[in-house]
Formats: sequence, C-alpha cells, structure tokens
Amino acid sequence: MRLLAMISSAIMVIVGTFCVANSTAAFTSVAFVVGIALLIMGILELVVFRNVGYEENMITKTYVVQAVISAFLGVMFLSGQVSEDVAVTAIFAMMLMTSGLAADFSINIDIKTNSLSEKRTFILGTAMTLLGAYMFFNKSVLNLHVMLLIGIAAILIGIDRFRIGMSLDYNKPEFLSKNEEKLERAKREEKRNTRIAIEATRRSREQRNKIKQLEEEISKERSRRESIAGARRNKKGYGFIG
Repeated sequence: MRLLAMISSAIMVIVGTFCVANSTAAFTSVAFVVGIALLIMGILELVVFRNVGYEENMITKTYVVQAVISAFLGVMFLSGQVSEDVAVTAIFAMMLMTSGLAADFSINIDIKTNSLSEKRTFILGTAMTLLGAYMFFNKSVLNLHVMLLIGIAAILIGIDRFRIGMSLDYNKPEFLSKNEEKLERAKREEKRNTRIAIEATRRSREQRNKIKQLEEEISKERSRRESIAGARRNKKGYGFIG
C-alpha cells in the first residue's frame, strides 16, 4: 500500500513539474495530462485507504473524501467540462487549502514539543493553505501564470501525499511474512486498537463528567427556584395574617 501512495505522489510531482516548465501554455493544452494524473491519484488513494489499517478519525475521512474528489475532477478535466482558468485555479486552490488544513490538524500544533517530522508537516500544511488562499486573489495581486500556480500546487499536493504514504505501516504480503513479522504486525494492531480504546474511554469519561456537571447545575437551579417560590409563599402568608 505504501508503494501505491508513493506512485500517487510521484505522478503529481511529475505533472506539477511539467506544468511549471510550461507555465506560459494554456490549461487546455495540458488538461488531459492533469486529468489522467488526478484520476489515477484518486483511484490509488482509495485503494490505499481501503486496505491499510488507518485509524478511523476525521482526518482519515478527509483524505478519503479528497481521493474521491480527485478522481471526480480527473474525469471532469478529461471530459472537458472544466477548462476556464478561473475555475481551474479555484479548484486547485480548494484542493490545496483542504490538504493543508488536514495536514496541520493531523498533528499536535505545539512548536516547542513537536518532533522534526511534525514541524515539517506543519510547515508544509501552512504553505499549502497560504498558497491556496493566495490563488483566489492572484489576478488582483501578482497575476502569475495559471499554469505556474497549478504546477506548484500539484507539486505540493504530491509532497503531501508522499508524507502520508511514509506514515503508513509497510506490510509484506501474507505469503512472504514470517511468523515473527506476523507477530510484530499483530502487536502494532493491538497497540493501535489500544490507543483507540483509550481515546474512546477518555471521551466517555469527559461526557460523564459533563453530564454530572449539568445534573448538578440543574439541581442547584431547581433548588434555587423552589427557595424563591417558598419565600414568595411565606411573604404572601405573612401579608394575609397582617
């Protein structure tokens, strides 16, 4: 699966470099190449995330959605449904921003405690997000060639996919795996499931504490209302006696 992710990233980097090298060309002249690249990348990523033991969380779901969108956009480019520079630029801008934000939120954003790998991920994610945001205002700022922006965007997306691929566990095919390797794989799976269970327990505890806090607040509010109501009744009783 890691190999497929590497192939996906390599395709995007190659296409991005090709676009940068032909930055003065019209997008329609390379739409077929870009469409093929996006379609292949989307299909490969769907295969990868379908078969690897990636944790079920919002970030992973975001990657899966991105893979579906990539394949869909590939079909759109190949069919010629999207060819206007403004539309193409906006599409790649959105792809960059979603990929960048997903990268940033996939790590604990704490510069002091982050590892070197996490810092690189943060820098890459931030660069992608900023470039994606800039692409929406390119016409009003530097007015760079559309192909240049698309090429840079494709290269950054390829690098991001390489990062994701390197984070995947490499597993040999079952028939090539020795018992020791199978044991290590089982241990990794156990650790992953343990992390998921611990996280679920933590969230459950937080919800129980929240429920308890709300119940206490409701109880206090009810007691306060009863006290006020009792005071009013007593006041009316004294007034009647007087």
